[in-house]
Amino acid sequence: MPLDIRTYWNIQGEPVATTPTTWEIAGKYILKLVKADVNAQRNVRFSSALRAEGVPVSQILLLKDGRNYLTAQEGCYLLMEKLGGFHIGEVF
Repeated sequence: MPLDIRTYWNIQGEPVATTPTTWEIAGKYILKLVKADVNAQRNVRFSSALRAEGVPVSQILLLKDGRNYLTAQEGCYLLMEKLGGFHIGEVF
């Protein structure tokens, strides 16, 4: 992953891959890579709408320049606060 978290979000910590498109940082944050601008915008809208209704979803953290996500060659990165709990591998 070629992204320097401190440069864009001013957050310390080494990203640790949890999936090919997500990284955990310092046990507090999740960095997510989506393929296109439209996907990042959809994530921002859904997160905002759910939070407005009181649904406990991760808040997207703004970049130092105030943007919701970073557009890079490989896609768009969103940084979110990590919620407590664990990943459910099998639902059914």
